[in-house]
This record gives sequence, structure tokens and C-alpha cells, in this order.
Amino acid sequence: MIEKISDFVKKNYLFILLFIFFGMLYVQDLTTYKMFMWDEAEYASLARSVIDGEGYTVNGGNEVGRLPFYPLSIAGSFLIFGVSYESTKIPGIFFALLLLIAIYYFVGKYTDKPTALVSAFLLGSIPLFWSKALNTLTDVTFSGLFFAAAMFFYAGINKDIKYLYGGAVFLGASFLTRYNVVLLIPAIGIYLLYRGLSNKKKTRGILEAMLKSKHAYLAFFIFLVISIPWLLYLQSETGNIFYGFEDAQNRIASYGVSSSPWYYYASLLPSLLNGATFLLLVLGMGYTLYKKQDFGIYIISIILTGILYFSQFSWKGERMMVFLLPFLVILSGIGLVKVVYPWLTRDLKIKHVSVGICAVILIFSFYINYTQVQPILKHSTAIGYPSMIQASSFVETTTNKNDLIIGASIPQYYWYSERVTHGYPQEEEDLFDFLSKTEVSYILLNNYERNQPQYVMQLFAKGFFTDEGTLIHPEDAQELRIFGDLSKFNDPMMNPVTIVVPTDLFVERTISLLNATA
Repeated sequence: MIEKISDFVKKNYLFILLFIFFGMLYVQDLTTYKMFMWDEAEYASLARSVIDGEGYTVNGGNEVGRLPFYPLSIAGSFLIFGVSYESTKIPGIFFALLLLIAIYYFVGKYTDKPTALVSAFLLGSIPLFWSKALNTLTDVTFSGLFFAAAMFFYAGINKDIKYLYGGAVFLGASFLTRYNVVLLIPAIGIYLLYRGLSNKKKTRGILEAMLKSKHAYLAFFIFLVISIPWLLYLQSETGNIFYGFEDAQNRIASYGVSSSPWYYYASLLPSLLNGATFLLLVLGMGYTLYKKQDFGIYIISIILTGILYFSQFSWKGERMMVFLLPFLVILSGIGLVKVVYPWLTRDLKIKHVSVGICAVILIFSFYINYTQVQPILKHSTAIGYPSMIQASSFVETTTNKNDLIIGASIPQYYWYSERVTHGYPQEEEDLFDFLSKTEVSYILLNNYERNQPQYVMQLFAKGFFTDEGTLIHPEDAQELRIFGDLSKFNDPMMNPVTIVVPTDLFVERTISLLNATA
């Protein structure tokens, strides 16, 4: 046993060092961003509800919009490390490191070990991947699951059909993380189409063997066992088994108000990867197409499918590309190992010099990435920090567990105050109607949440302050709680302000202004 371990370490010591290196880099920034964003607070709250025995709920209601795999991963982290901001980061780091292992294993299996090592190194240092590994979001977790599913299906098609079992398990886990895992189906279709055009007889034989194999059907059954319970849950909660797919489509379509050109993602690649890594990607893609390298064609099929799909939406963001990063760096690894290194070896005639130059390229790439990501990790904070946490803490200490509050930043208020939070109605009449029928402890206002209706601050300003900016009723200073510098209210990015107003006081000061805020 000891000899096997020793032999394994000798053969893979470079990757082991790489794994430890990135693990140490990631773990040192567990407190980055300081506070949860909207989506992050929902995932964390779901996990907390699960371990508190409240079921799959958030803010007092059953959740249908957030898939369960990632929140359950956070719940597992809570059980091991305790409920905290830092422990929500553990699943992202875990799957980031797991993805490095998967790249090293599968790329080494289908190409060679140097390409696998280079690909893993490049992925680990990409700023987008690095920073998203430390977000409490599904990006990196889904990326790892999706990559594993893709690799197992490739092995099932080309090596041994029993690999489809692994593909089914990871496909199911991916499905319970993000619905866009279905993009793997057309990607495999494109790959098989290419295979059919290049070798029709062999491809037909593969497909016929799969259709006749019990393993293919059992693998599909495993996928159904994993995924159907969630679909049945959606049916019971919403009456629509396809609610999740429709909601995911609508969310992307509703993000932001600006639109980007159709070629946005293609043009984003150089900045996403950095110049050196992108150049290696171009070389790797050229090599793959020229050599008609089967594994590389499969990788290109997945990249092409992902970019084309997300390019159809008017809103585009770099976050949508995180799950494609492992596939992109594989092409970059191929570019360095299969194109640059042979060219250097041929011209320089000295192997060690060629290896040294390749190492310099990788170090240079890492340095560029490091200088880009460190300011983000060290200095970026979620919008609203620290006033939101301070206000929520005040609410928690001055209310009872079952009390209700109203605010625009619903999931963040719920996580940090542990009080059910109701959002603002779109019309002011509806707000006062709700307050007349429901007991609400506090109304929270802020200058950084874009979902906060404009009338809320208009009511507050006219009901509490004179035109000169002084309180109409000086005694209100004893009941209002202002967290942040109110004089800089118009600068939410640099000076977030959260205001806590007792509901009775808010109604008393503003009810006369109803319908007079326009």
C-alpha cells in the first residue's frame, strides 16, 4: 500500500503541488466580499432552513426557484464547520479543486499528462474562475459537475459504455444545480454529427451498440431517479412540472435593461482568459481542427453550443461563461503542449530550454491573472456593506423571531436579521393597505437596492424632513436608526445607507402624503 502511494506521488507530484498551491490561495480569502449579495443570501438561507429542520424554505415560504444541489452542499458545510459566512464558501472551493482533479485525470486520459497539468494550472488562475470560487453562487459547482458529466459521456461513447453510469450521476447532479445542463445534449449531438460525417460506419456502430445495451437504459434510469423527485416537487408546488425551465429562461431574459451584440461572448474571450492564454487557445483550436483530434472536436462542440445558446439573449454577462472555462483552457493546454512546445524544441534543439520557455509563459499568465484578481478579492465588497449588516443586526436584537419587517433587499435582510421580510408593493396605496392589515415591526429603506420603489424614499423624505434637510419632528431622532452617512445618500456605491423606521412612526408621518408624492 505504501509503495503504491509512493509510486503515485512520484508520478503525479507536480499536480499534487499545484493542487496544494491553489487550495492555499483559495482558502485564504474566505471573508472576501464581506457580505452576501441577493442570490447568495437566498442560497445561504435555504441551507440554514434545511439544517434548522424548516424544510426547503426561505423567508417563510417553500422555495421553487433555486435548485437544491448547491444549497444542500452549503447545508453540509454548515453541519461540519458551523453556520457562518465563511463556511458558505467551502462548497465553491471544494468543487473548484475537484474540477482541477477532474481536468488532470480526464485530459491526461484522452490526451497526455503535460496537457492535463497545463490545463489545470491555467484554469486555477483564471480571474473569473478564481473569484467565482469564492462567491456563494452555483457557477463553479455547476462547472465541475457539468465537466464531469461531459467527460463520462465521452468515455461512454468512445471507451466503455459503462462510463455512462458516471455520466448519468453527474448529469443528474448538474440538473439539480442549473437547468442549462441540457446544453450537453445538443453538444453531444454536434459531436456525433461530426463523427458521422467523418466515419459514418463506425459512428452508426457506436449508436446501435448503445441502443442495444442495457447499460445505456440503466444509466438513463439513474438520471431519472435523481432528477424526477425535484420535478414532482415543482408540480406539487406550482402545478407546472416545467416551471423551473421557464423561470430560468425568464430570469436571463429579464436581467438588466441594456443589450449586448450577438458576438459579445466571442469578443469577451481574450479578456476572460488573458492575452497569452487566449493565443494558446487559438493555437490549440487550430491544431485540433487541422489534426481532426477527436477529443478536441468534442470540446469545441461544447464550447460552440454554450456560446451560441447564451448569445441569443439580449442581456449577456461573463458569469454565463464560467461553465465553459474548463473546456477553453483544455484547448489552451493543447496549444502550449502540442504547438508551442514542439515548435520550440524543433528550433532550439534543447529540450530543457523549451520546457523553461513554456514555464515562463505559464508564470507570466499566472502573474497577469493574479494582479487582476487580487484587487477584486481584497478590496471589493457587496453593495450595501456594512450598513445592511448593521441595520439587520439592530432589527434582530429589537424584535421577536416571528416579527415581520418590510424592505427591498429581501433575502439579505432575511439572512442577517433572521426575520421574515416582505417586499414593497409597487404602488404606495398597496403599501398602506398592507400595513393596515398586517403587523409589521420595522420598515427598512436604503439607497442601493434598485428594486426599491421610488415612492418609498419620497414618502420618507417629505414625511420626516424639511426642505433644508432637518427633521420636521426633532423627537423622531430618538426612534429613527440611520446606518451610514445620510448626507451622502446619493452615492450608494461608496456610501451605502440603510434606514430603520418603526412602522407606526412611518405611517403616522407619511399617511397624509398618500397620492401626493408624484
